[in-house]
Amino acid sequence: MPDGAVLAERRSSAEGAVDAWLRANSADVRRLRPDELSSLRTKPVAGWRLPVELADAVRLVDVLVGAGFPFDPPRIRLVDEPKFGAWPNVERDGYLCLASGTTTFSPDDPVGMVANVLALALGVGHLVGTPAGDEVHREDILSYWSATRTLGGVRVLSLLDPELGSRWVRAWKGRHLLLAEDDGTIERWRRNLYGKPSRRDGETGPAFLLRLDRPLVPAEMPETAADVLALAEQAGCDKLLRETLSALPDALPVAIAMPSTAGTAITLVVVRRPDVERGRDPLTAGFRPDRVPRALAVGRYFGATSARRIRAQRADPSWIHGRDGDPRLRRLRDSHVVVLGCGSVGAPVAVLLAQAGVGRLTLVDMDVLKAANVGRHPLGMGEVDLPKSMALAVKLGRDLPHLDVSYEVARAGDILRQQEDLLLGCDLIVSAMGDWPAEAMLDEWHQAVGTAAPPVVYGWTEAHAVAGHAVCIAPGGAPFRAGLDETGLPLLRVSEWPGGPTSRREPACGTAYEPYGPIELAPIVTLVAERALDALLAPPLVSDHRVAVSSENRLAAAGGARTQNWQVVVGNGSGVRGTFEFGWPKHVDDTTEPISPRAAAL
Repeated sequence: MPDGAVLAERRSSAEGAVDAWLRANSADVRRLRPDELSSLRTKPVAGWRLPVELADAVRLVDVLVGAGFPFDPPRIRLVDEPKFGAWPNVERDGYLCLASGTTTFSPDDPVGMVANVLALALGVGHLVGTPAGDEVHREDILSYWSATRTLGGVRVLSLLDPELGSRWVRAWKGRHLLLAEDDGTIERWRRNLYGKPSRRDGETGPAFLLRLDRPLVPAEMPETAADVLALAEQAGCDKLLRETLSALPDALPVAIAMPSTAGTAITLVVVRRPDVERGRDPLTAGFRPDRVPRALAVGRYFGATSARRIRAQRADPSWIHGRDGDPRLRRLRDSHVVVLGCGSVGAPVAVLLAQAGVGRLTLVDMDVLKAANVGRHPLGMGEVDLPKSMALAVKLGRDLPHLDVSYEVARAGDILRQQEDLLLGCDLIVSAMGDWPAEAMLDEWHQAVGTAAPPVVYGWTEAHAVAGHAVCIAPGGAPFRAGLDETGLPLLRVSEWPGGPTSRREPACGTAYEPYGPIELAPIVTLVAERALDALLAPPLVSDHRVAVSSENRLAAAGGARTQNWQVVVGNGSGVRGTFEFGWPKHVDDTTEPISPRAAAL
């Protein structure tokens, strides 16, 4: 039997069981007609209408199931839709919002699933008109604010920090309505996302952020400009709003920040200048245009004119990087990381650090992207023949336009000789060059600078990416070379290759490469990025060495074996797949002895 038929038969059986249960427990149940089902937003495939006692009254509800039933739970809809906002957890078209995205039900018990959902609906009925219901309204403020998600066809995005209190800010209405602290922030964000500005991009103007102590319930939401001013009075910032309004614009965006246990919500209400009617301007009525007392004009501006509520999306760093839930972010936002090498290791490490919230990145690489690189690189065919550092900086700026990402099309040696201040001024250097001469030069510089230098995290893969290494060298600590031989090979290696060299080459001069793919590379990239993140959050006092090891089976399939040194150092865990952490030799003389693990199989 085709898979689709199996699922259809499963749904039909579940519908039959639900139908029998509903009829056994209610004397007034009927199946919904096809035309009734097709008129509903969710386009259910089956449904039943029955009376249920909700909020001290008998009300008709629909039990609706979709094509994914019994794997997807049913929806409950109030037939006699209450005024939107009067009931908590009720959407505009009467659907009840009952289960979160993490709520699960057993598909093997469709009757129990329907019974549970109906019980949740009864719980909503008990909340109507109660303080507990108000709290549900406050927690779900964004659901009740407005169904409108655009202003003049553009989405509303906020870069504002909602924790800084009520204040004047700036707004740009172009491809978005963008709220930010100042014009400079708007310009950087626009340039990162869209490139060079266009004449069609629009202009910036004043906006206001109003911070309240708690979310509003639907009955408190502003309907007029006067309501907005009343909210400002309650928040103690009406004087700031009235007396520092430099002009009376045609439209004043007012962002409202409301903290809740689920994070701070930001919504938007637009105050509009009263319309001129029959040549009469309500703001200047009774006065010459240049003689209207300012207090009177502002009072008329914040009058009975309807205010428009619009949904806004937070796009500030605290929300994008953890939805207000990552305590590490404030430190990461203030951090600057220089990434040397934007190849298959350095580029994805830079992406992870950017996604984690590191506020400033400088990417350094001389090479251009080739078509052969794109299978294991964050960049794609659209960036072929472009410098890797430049293309990656542009991509990260476009993906996360609130970050400061710059680039240098240069070798590490050029930076060391000509832009030393760049390295001295950063918080961390990540070296993913895989180039012994360049890393030896970096290590020489790092040792010479001593404690004035930032930490350096070196990352690389072994052959076939069967293992990966992340070495963190503390400022003034052990040199990187203390754990390497004179040719730059690490003294502690996981793999050896009886069949000889593993590198391959393209049919051209100087095009050797190691054969591995993105799946093998992923845990190594994570290892290096995690060590970099740890170094930013807790600057290291001593140097250390982390190793990510793949399975014994993959090593054998690639033609490799565990080295004797690895087996001696790790002992019984030498064949284990996982992450290991070791100390790093303090000086070159230590390299004649095996390195001892500080903690194994983390």
